Amino acid sequence: MDENNPDLLLALLIVMAFTIVENLENDILYNEFYEDIISHKQSLEIMDLDLFPNFNKLANKFNELKEKLKKEVENYTIILPHKYKVFRTRQLDNKIMDSVFKNTGIDTFLFNTSENGLDYIFPLLQNAQKYFDKTSPVFNDLKERIDVFKDVPFQGFDAKGSTAPPSEFATSQRLSPKQTSYLYVAQNIETAISEIRPTIGELVSVAEGITTKSLKILDLSNIEFNKDKRTLCDVIAFKLQVPKYNKDSDERYFPTQVISQYVHQELNFDGIKYRSSLNKSGINFVIFNPDNVEFINSKIYALHNIHIEVKQLADILNENIN
Repeated sequence: MDENNPDLLLALLIVMAFTIVENLENDILYNEFYEDIISHKQSLEIMDLDLFPNFNKLANKFNELKEKLKKEVENYTIILPHKYKVFRTRQLDNKIMDSVFKNTGIDTFLFNTSENGLDYIFPLLQNAQKYFDKTSPVFNDLKERIDVFKDVPFQGFDAKGSTAPPSEFATSQRLSPKQTSYLYVAQNIETAISEIRPTIGELVSVAEGITTKSLKILDLSNIEFNKDKRTLCDVIAFKLQVPKYNKDSDERYFPTQVISQYVHQELNFDGIKYRSSLNKSGINFVIFNPDNVEFINSKIYALHNIHIEVKQLADILNENIN
């Protein structure tokens, strides 16, 4: 973002928040400005005011909210203590199965896993032997792999494989745009697993991490959305709890991505705490600097069951509108 124009971030934040607070979707100025933003979304890192002809009008219209927002977040600021425990889940068994049975990518996979090896893969290799003639090259290849893996148990991804991906591989997420490496972690194992939406029986690697120092966190996890009150933090907390549905595009995350960048770059927070959209009792964190969490171990878990909750589409749309 353009560090010389902090009001630009505030204006982008308000575009989302006041759509709900003041029903600005019917405001001509808002609509024109929002179209400007979307059309230049990919240029946000080199943003120039000249790209947004309506910026000054919108910024002036809501300039008084800058101090209000800063004061409001003071009420939701917490300090996450040093060595606070968090969890992150990565899917693994499809990747392992592809590597074994397609006989491709095994070296790449091994490079990104724990130095302790792969005891998960060992029974798969043993079982696969019975489908091949003992004189075939495939059988001998499998046997060699068994000999390599049988004494080296795999306990999950190592510290490097458990942290956030490098920025060049980072995809668009709820609170981070493409190629922005933020770390998403959960307060407990169950929530960490639910966030990747695994299927029953799927195996996942769950890493346990600890914070490397005390962190300043914007805590939106205890806010109960009040349609009559609708403060900025109310609106932000609500948007973070809305699940992403199959037909949703990444553009749906654009407003909350802008918010997180504002909280990080302009308000100097280390992260945001918010409720899980997939586990009602679950708590998630986004940590802006992945180095602020050190992963100390990993374990393999299998999803045993799934609790299903359904809503009619009309109710979902009504929630988002109101």
